[in-house]
Amino acid sequence: MQLFVKHYFSLIKISHTVFSLPFAILAFFMAINQNAAEFSLHLLGLIILAVFFARSAAMSFNRYVDRSFDKDNPRTSMREIPSGKITPKQAFFLILLTLILAFKIKKLSEQIKVIRNTNKSTGNTLSQSLPLSALPQGNTAYFEAILKSISDGLLIIDPKGIIVLSNQSFREILK
Repeated sequence: MQLFVKHYFSLIKISHTVFSLPFAILAFFMAINQNAAEFSLHLLGLIILAVFFARSAAMSFNRYVDRSFDKDNPRTSMREIPSGKITPKQAFFLILLTLILAFKIKKLSEQIKVIRNTNKSTGNTLSQSLPLSALPQGNTAYFEAILKSISDGLLIIDPKGIIVLSNQSFREILK
């Protein structure tokens, strides 16, 4: 079992997941600050878990889909699935499990109303205050620069499922 966990952490690139957590934590504090909401350690923990499981599902999915290419490439042939350390069935199960856990945690966090509190000064909810146009003029350029620097596709959707923002990399993917 311990060996399987080691292989699984290698499959999902746990170091990359840990590297991504500060961005989720920063977003949490920015949301609290923007909405004059109270800090919740419970919600922060749920966000960290959701990011961990969502990224794990995405990485597992990528490795699962690429397994036949990885097998034929000398550089990637020793990855977990092509080398047999993790079977395709196990990887697929891990994808489903981590997706389910990520969405369960997302649902749980939606029940906590800390970040969804109405901003007392503007009357806006978080989803209403996300567009860059709502930010003070000096911050707009700052956030646009951050979005341009992200090479991965980024899509931001509000709780109602409405696309609020996307970066150029995401729009390139759709072409």
